[in-house]
Amino acid sequence: MDVVKHFFSEVFKRHTEDDAEQVVIVGAIGTIPDPETLTSECPRPWLYSRVFAFFLLTTALLFVANVLTNPGQFSNVLVIGAFAVPFTVLVLIFEFNVFRNISFYTVLKALFLGGALSLIVTAILPSFWFQGIASVTDAFVAGGGEEVAKLLVVYWILKRNRAYPYVLNGLLIGAAVGAGFAIFETAGYGMVSFLRGDDNAWVGKGSMFVLALRNLLAPGGHVVWAAISGAGLLLAARREPLSAVMFRRKPFWAAFLVSVVLHVLWDMPFFKSKWWTVCLMLILTFAAWIVVAWFIRRGLEEVDAIHAVVPYQQPLSFAPLSLAGPWRRWAARTLDLACGGIVVYMVLYKVGAYFGFLEGLDKFNETIYTIAVLPLLLLLEIVVYELFGTTFGKWAFSLRVCDSGGKAVSSKVYFKRLLRLWGSGLGLWIPIVSFVTSVVQYRRLSSRGQTSYDEALGLGVVKERIHPLRWIVVLPVLLAVGGLVTAGVLAGDGSEEDALSKTVDIKVAKVISSSGLRYELKEGGICEIGFQFSGSDGRGQSCLVDPRVADTFGVECICVYSLVAPCDSIGGHILNEMLSENSTRCTNLWCKVGTKLALRALVPLDVSPEVFRDALERLAKDADDSEKQFTGRDEF
Repeated sequence: MDVVKHFFSEVFKRHTEDDAEQVVIVGAIGTIPDPETLTSECPRPWLYSRVFAFFLLTTALLFVANVLTNPGQFSNVLVIGAFAVPFTVLVLIFEFNVFRNISFYTVLKALFLGGALSLIVTAILPSFWFQGIASVTDAFVAGGGEEVAKLLVVYWILKRNRAYPYVLNGLLIGAAVGAGFAIFETAGYGMVSFLRGDDNAWVGKGSMFVLALRNLLAPGGHVVWAAISGAGLLLAARREPLSAVMFRRKPFWAAFLVSVVLHVLWDMPFFKSKWWTVCLMLILTFAAWIVVAWFIRRGLEEVDAIHAVVPYQQPLSFAPLSLAGPWRRWAARTLDLACGGIVVYMVLYKVGAYFGFLEGLDKFNETIYTIAVLPLLLLLEIVVYELFGTTFGKWAFSLRVCDSGGKAVSSKVYFKRLLRLWGSGLGLWIPIVSFVTSVVQYRRLSSRGQTSYDEALGLGVVKERIHPLRWIVVLPVLLAVGGLVTAGVLAGDGSEEDALSKTVDIKVAKVISSSGLRYELKEGGICEIGFQFSGSDGRGQSCLVDPRVADTFGVECICVYSLVAPCDSIGGHILNEMLSENSTRCTNLWCKVGTKLALRALVPLDVSPEVFRDALERLAKDADDSEKQFTGRDEF
């Protein structure tokens, strides 16, 4: 795509101050070019790189100055640092506005006024009531509320300025409002971190981390989400004056839903680890810029539409051939993905077992795992196509991909088709996005006989008669795939070991679940296993299993504790002697668990379930006897 090809072409070239002024001095009377003189050539932006370097250097100098002089003025660093990436992205989109009909003054006004108004509108909407994203509901309310707030401000600005009718104008105004929202929000989060006292080692440590992380993720955040909504609004307007009618048109709703879905997925609490969350956000950033690039291309096409009549092009004809319908194609694609998924999973399982990261694969979030595996499935499909000229799913349902002449396509063309299918057909397998793209392609295929990715390459999927003997091969494969999928669902759904593995090391979970002992999951993944001893007094004792695996002299062990008594109920000298006396032993040694004295045992991971049960029961019995010795009664 031209947007990517020209992105860095002018960045490393030398530019003067006059060149920078020529980029900025637009949009005023006498500086707006005649639309007839414009070309649809993709711009080559460069000023954004200088803006980013300027803010980065200024932030660094302010930080050094405040550390050396007055740390209380750290707010200067937060305010200027918050501008770095959002404002850089805004300048980049400003350079892509080839119509040059919006002045930099208007952009700044939209940034400050729009950002402030968006925050005020957000305060009125329900998203203000949530002081953090703790659930799926919070993510939907916060994401939808903030996007509505920014959209209302973008609509108000565009409605007051009827001289901005183009898609690139909506992209720019939306980016300005989103940049203002992002800048104020980042500065606010940094100040909250600063006032909350997160900076333990030196002044501003926690705030600088917040600032750096939010700047890293800013290219895929509020700026592009609002830009997508603004571009969709003017795409739906079709250069007509804005009115409430635009909110009922499909192009607007498609763009707005994309921005909301991206925002909701961004806020969704999929992971406990912040680094996996950052990886998801980077994937969403890539997806958002694909949408922005598409709007830029549509905006450049408007240049030709202004002063030229696009000649009518006769659509490709597949009249002699019979094109396949959506459900037959869906069945073939599902079979390909199912068979390929089993192969890829088996390979990853073997590789993970060999290199020792199988546990990491089992703990991987299913959504991210699916998104990450999709490129491997497509790579496997192109290899199969290169070897056999088709895929198993297409062979099973007698489908073939061909050009308008009925000829089979090359592997190179098929690979291009797969890449387009990955994005506009499968939606990168991102939840909700994948559903929306599937519905769009289904409607297009039902009405026009071709999907957008096939039509763009001049291809079609032709159906032929399915020979009855072919099902002799297909049916056993379908039954095998269905059996494997069903077995996987039944094995994972409702399994105690599967539920336990989500919070406990997978090896520990396997030992606990196979022992037959009843357990209760506590905070932090700790498993509590209770024992009731025989006798008239009905005494009981509990063992706590640590969720981690302990390495003792090269042997992987499970660490088990049984609480005895509060440490303050035992004499200090006796307690110290007990703790030091057993410090070098590997089993049945005394230790502290919080404020309580506990008896600990290290049980090897490779023991049988019977040995594991016996070891825990002996530990509980010893702890129970020790408890009566220290306290004279059964407290725990």
